[in-house]
Amino acid sequence: MQVQALGLVQERAVEWAPAQEAELALAQEAELALAQEAEWALAREAEWVLAQEAELALVQELAQAPGPVLEYSE
Repeated sequence: MQVQALGLVQERAVEWAPAQEAELALAQEAELALAQEAEWALAREAEWVLAQEAELALVQELAQAPGPVLEYSE
C-alpha cells in the first residue's frame, strides 16, 4: 500500500513539475515587470525634479536681471 502511494505521489510530482515551472516563470516575469515599472517611475520623478530645478533657476535668473519687473505665473 505504501509503495503504491509513493508511486502515485511520484507520478503527480512529475505531472505537476511543468505547471510549477510555468508558474515560476510567470512569477519571475511579473517581478521583472514590477521592477521595470518602479525604475520608470523613479526616472519620471527624477525628470520632474530636474524640470522643477530648471524652472527655479530660470525664475531666480529673471529675478536678478536688470530692467523692468517681470510678472511670473504658472
